[in-house]
Formats: sequence, C-alpha cells, structure tokens
Amino acid sequence: MPSRLRSISCRAFVRTWLSVRDDEVKVVEVKSRSSLAADPRIRELARAVDARPGWSFELLLVAEPEKLDAPEGARSFDRGNVLERTEQAERALASGMSEAALVLAWSACEGG
Repeated sequence: MPSRLRSISCRAFVRTWLSVRDDEVKVVEVKSRSSLAADPRIRELARAVDARPGWSFELLLVAEPEKLDAPEGARSFDRGNVLERTEQAERALASGMSEAALVLAWSACEGG
C-alpha cells in the first residue's frame, strides 16, 4: 500500500506530519535549530510517539532562513508607489508585454 502523508493538529503541538504505510506510522517534525531550541516539548512528542507500537518519530533539521539586509538607502514603497507600479503593470499587460507586466507587478508587491 502506498504511504499517505497527513497533517494533524494536536493540543500540545502546532502541526505534525504523518506518513502512514500499512501498520507503520512515522511522525516527522521539521525544525530549524533556532525553532528547535525554542520548543522544549519536542522530547515529549518523541516519547509519546515512540511509546505507540508501530509508530516512529523523526526530527528533520533544516537550514536557518537566510537573513538579508536591505541595501543602504533602500526604502519601502508608499501606497502611491505601489499603485503607480500596479497601473504600469496593467498598461504593459494591455500592450502585450506580459513579462514586463509580471516584473512590474512583482516589484509592486515586493516594495509595498
């Protein structure tokens, strides 16, 4: 039987992923090192899962999100800038320049 992946919400834990195959259940928790350090209940979850016959717990550590600094002098768009970029994107799209419209619309979202 192919495995199924489910997401469940528990009272004590925000979200847990389950992989179910036949009579085996694998609980997978995905954390960065900083989020792991901030969640002392992970051991409790591992013990609770391992206590169930046919269940196993796996902790998957992922890289920390990259923190980017804005270039010197950079500032967010104000509402007027966002509306202007959106209008430019609409004009570009109406002129058949869909790639330019995408870039303009994207920059309006990123800058706002």
